[in-house]
Amino acid sequence: ISIINQQKNSTSDAYSIKDMNGKQLVKGQLSESVSTTVDISSLKPGVYIIYFTGKTITYSSKLVVY
Repeated sequence: ISIINQQKNSTSDAYSIKDMNGKQLVKGQLSESVSTTVDISSLKPGVYIIYFTGKTITYSSKLVVY
């Protein structure tokens, strides 16, 4: 997947993908460019939560893999 950074001064520094039980499956750092590519080929089809973590904020969103 590609994560698009729509704000040049983003406060998000890292991302992690967890399953619905909270087990961390993928993690990494966001690049300073416009987008970051994340390899999710190891994830089985299902529902996951992707977290974006910065110095002052954590944002989460549902990720559905087909």
